[in-house]
Amino acid sequence: ADGRMQAVVCDGRKELPPGVARDYSSYCGNYTFDGTRLMTRVDAASDPSRLGGDQVRGVRFEGELVVLTPPPRPSGAHQEYRELTWQKISEE
Repeated sequence: ADGRMQAVVCDGRKELPPGVARDYSSYCGNYTFDGTRLMTRVDAASDPSRLGGDQVRGVRFEGELVVLTPPPRPSGAHQEYRELTWQKISEE
């Protein structure tokens, strides 16, 4: 309600294969939302290079799901596209 948000994404597998590190990423800050785009001005993050920058996500609604789409990022010779789907699991 006061225009702040926090995002935390972590590999949630109970056990990882040998030699595989658990991925973890988080950031928070004040945000604006225009109905299709969520923009967060980062003031704390697991990756210091994000501090002071903007995290921009496309937003679309599919029924009761909220789908966030970050910009594509380089992955070798290709672009990597990701989506994060949120589903409300409780009314509390």
